[in-house]
Amino acid sequence: GTPFEITGTIKPRSEGAIIRVEKLSGKKWGPIGSEITTDAQGSFTVKVNAQSRGVFTFRVTLVEDVNWSAVTSQTFNIIIR
Repeated sequence: GTPFEITGTIKPRSEGAIIRVEKLSGKKWGPIGSEITTDAQGSFTVKVNAQSRGVFTFRVTLVEDVNWSAVTSQTFNIIIR
């Protein structure tokens, strides 16, 4: 029942890249919150609302723009106890 954060860094490190964190619900991916922008170090932090108990699957997408092609991370799981 506690909110948590998902953090990461893009490489090469770049300021201003747009990041979207998505959660798998059933067979569909849905965004967690709004898109965010990386800081000067290429880092990002996404706040996630409290979740019920279970195993949740997430992924991070770097949104395509003039500097970047769209890239999606491997999926990762978070266990809420």
